[in-house]
Amino acid sequence: MCINAQQPEQVLANWSTSSRIEKIHLHFDRDVYLAGEPIWFKAYLSSDQLPDTISTSLYVEFNNEKGKLIQRMILPIVAGTSRGNLDLPDSISTGNYIIAAYTPLMLENNADFIFRQKIFIHGKGKSLPTPASSAIRMEFFPESGNFIEGKNNSVAFRITNQLGQSVSKKGRITDDKGNELNRFETYHDGLGYFEFTPQHGSSYQAIVDTSHFNLPASSDKGI
Repeated sequence: MCINAQQPEQVLANWSTSSRIEKIHLHFDRDVYLAGEPIWFKAYLSSDQLPDTISTSLYVEFNNEKGKLIQRMILPIVAGTSRGNLDLPDSISTGNYIIAAYTPLMLENNADFIFRQKIFIHGKGKSLPTPASSAIRMEFFPESGNFIEGKNNSVAFRITNQLGQSVSKKGRITDDKGNELNRFETYHDGLGYFEFTPQHGSSYQAIVDTSHFNLPASSDKGI
């Protein structure tokens, strides 16, 4: 008598159907917070590379570095997304904290995919450092997603200090030969924009005070 065993691909297909994998990513408004401030976030859930339609509830936990639970909330999931905020108490101590996010199905099937991220909070216990004028961060957001060679590019930017707070600054754009191409300044909450036309084979940087920030490499393809 001959017995046909299940093929490996059939076993994997059956397992995938009955145990779908969910993944979560939380996008925060910044990396460092002060005691008493809210932590705003938006959650993105996916399954099989598509917006998740399996779960309807998202659990978000706020823990100290030792894993002790400080706060937990349950949020609705709509079209694979959710959003909310954690209110930090004024009495919270300075240190690192862990934010975790998961769905009930993730606890049942695969806890390895639980989202965890460490954040730093300035609170009681230590005095706040005074940000140095050079200790700033500059982020670039090209209108098309990347820099297109030979085309006029509109580029939004954001400037923050070492505490993640928005700062007002002025600066200039130069090429790798030191030629000044444009000047810029922030308009509101550390935000602003500038325009310039990158050329093939050249690199560019933004200069703010004594800080230099390299712009992403340009491309000959894009929209």
